[in-house]
Amino acid sequence: MKQWFEATLDHLAGKSDTAKALRYSLRHWDGLTLYLDDGRIEMDTNAVERAMRPIKLDAKNALFAGCDEGADNWALLASLIETCRLNVVSA
Repeated sequence: MKQWFEATLDHLAGKSDTAKALRYSLRHWDGLTLYLDDGRIEMDTNAVERAMRPIKLDAKNALFAGCDEGADNWALLASLIETCRLNVVSA
């Protein structure tokens, strides 16, 4: 597929939307294919994005934490909590 992307890119106008999409894919190729080498990695991020939705709602409230350090601490804790949830870690 990568070879086809590269070959097709040579035949497209440089500023076309398709050429932009192919260049984007080629720039991120290692990340796009990482799941092929490691069976633990999901092909998409839908599960993570769904898990983060409630956090995103709370993030707006965290904007008013009073200081940057408070917001940073909130982000660290929220990340830790969601990582534990995704990995079914309990206290």
